[in-house]
Amino acid sequence: MNHFDVVIVGAGSAGCALAARLTENPSRTVLVLEAGGELTGPTDHLLDASAMVGAAPGHEANWSLMAKLTGSRTVSVPRGKVMGGSSTVNGGVFVRATADDFDTWASLGNDEWSFASALPFLKRLEDDRDFPHDELHGTGGPIPVTRARANEMHPISTAFASACADLLFPHEIDKNVPGPPGWGSLPRNIVDGVRVNAARAYIDPNRGRPNLTIWSRVTARRVRFREGRATGVEIERAGTIETVHGDQIVLCAGAVMSAHLLLLSGIGPADHLRDHGVDVVVGLPGVGTQCRDHPQVFLGFTPSKPLPRTNAGIVEVALDTEVDGASVSLMPYLSPMAELVPGSGASSTELVLGVLLEHATSAVQISLASADPGRPPTIDHHSLASSTDRARMTAAVEIGLSIVDSKSMRVLGIRRASPRAEALDPWITDNVTTAVHMCSSAPMGPDTDAMAVVDQYCRVRGVEGLRVVDTSVLPTAPSRGPAATAVLIGERASAFFDRDSS
Repeated sequence: MNHFDVVIVGAGSAGCALAARLTENPSRTVLVLEAGGELTGPTDHLLDASAMVGAAPGHEANWSLMAKLTGSRTVSVPRGKVMGGSSTVNGGVFVRATADDFDTWASLGNDEWSFASALPFLKRLEDDRDFPHDELHGTGGPIPVTRARANEMHPISTAFASACADLLFPHEIDKNVPGPPGWGSLPRNIVDGVRVNAARAYIDPNRGRPNLTIWSRVTARRVRFREGRATGVEIERAGTIETVHGDQIVLCAGAVMSAHLLLLSGIGPADHLRDHGVDVVVGLPGVGTQCRDHPQVFLGFTPSKPLPRTNAGIVEVALDTEVDGASVSLMPYLSPMAELVPGSGASSTELVLGVLLEHATSAVQISLASADPGRPPTIDHHSLASSTDRARMTAAVEIGLSIVDSKSMRVLGIRRASPRAEALDPWITDNVTTAVHMCSSAPMGPDTDAMAVVDQYCRVRGVEGLRVVDTSVLPTAPSRGPAATAVLIGERASAFFDRDSS
């Protein structure tokens, strides 16, 4: 069979959720194309929540992309290339975007994405083990959501929480409901030390559906069009280039690769496409030019006495707060980076406190390096290019240093290896990297928004039969990591197919 009702490109967080929901209608045929391979089963080493093995540069489970940072540095950008996508290689944090994030998106002309509109789908996707009877949470959904309990926490987590309390930051009991930010346990899609990725949650229970077809190790090259309508996807499978056809084509390849596929297919900034010899199907200047990310720095510290090993996860607690109106997040990792990401070249003894700026104004640009689909995109990550972003990150780092230097942390014999206060600004510039939380590379918006690539129903402007359903469509970056929001996008968008099948 070479024709399907829906062809989904990418079996990541959004793609898996979308495929499972669409195939609940037995009369709808769905093909999922995944460039990576299948997991070996529930005990696959990639699902070990105590590490991010698949994020290692060169690992077959990620695209091993590179980004150019401000200046001459480059940094690895791991993006999942495996069933489950980046939910297979990330840290297992499953925190929702805030209610304010959703309502901001709605205020920009996307009323289907208000918190009130999204809440039923947020509840539908989760099985919250800690708040099963709360009206803002769901039970029985595909994604289990758990949190580390106070008496189960690693000493680093306990000391960090105590330091935040001593510094008078409020205690945030549940980070997945509306309320003022503070410190508290992170919601995670981890059970008994195992990462429950999107494929395990959504695809594995439904593989027996006759209307669901999955092709792994298939690379999408470009979308094909006829008379203004998307009709298929050109793919490479087992060394052969062919085209698979669908009534609707949906890009769920993530904020980098979905934007890249749009550009390869002739949708994007017209001059840029012509410069690379790509025929312009629709000139949409917002493709790849509006991307946002969470810049991050790692503050290093070393305990003077051995601390227990843990396989419960990578990070258990976080402090979320605001700096000059922007959201920032600080979280202590429980193992050295060399253990968390084998092959990363990081220190094998030093622990780190991640400091993220979540409302950065500096853009990330995703563009074509070539019209050849086999060449990866160019990613220009203008981290902290604006003076406002640099000032906010500096203030966030100062909060992090006050935590590391606190009495609660000193009890563990913590010795920090971070810079002196007078050297902070150049140190941040030299050490800023990406949290790999990219979004907004094909943002949604109304007809009046010249930079909008899709409407609020995720339909690409100027053509028929083509949608983007992943974090590419977010109008602005969320105030938290995007893992839970990526799943939510697949869930939310699934409802649009029944109401409008165009």
